[in-house]
Amino acid sequence: MPRTTVSKVRNVFSTDLEDNELTSWMDVATELVDDVENADPSLTEKRLEKIERLLTAHFASSDDPRISNASRETGSVNYQGQTGMHLNSTTYGQRAKLLDPTGQLESDDFTLSV
Repeated sequence: MPRTTVSKVRNVFSTDLEDNELTSWMDVATELVDDVENADPSLTEKRLEKIERLLTAHFASSDDPRISNASRETGSVNYQGQTGMHLNSTTYGQRAKLLDPTGQLESDDFTLSV
């Protein structure tokens, strides 16, 4: 069951994505945060909710990429991150990792518990 809400995700992630699209990514984030909680059951719900909110924004940004640099002169746009960077590819993923004292999100080969 998600710890965060679409409204809270929208507070950190400005997007035109529909609520159901954000909810789909929230489900993925919830599974990862469940693993973080299992690694350290003493973590507060408040902290877990923040991690989940940031992970949802991270995953949703794959459908609505963040612009890192744009030039009117050349008409070019650069987007944040690279696929191979995993959670480091967005500032949302980087912040989620910082909030995770267990290190579960640090690994590039983490797996979801099912």
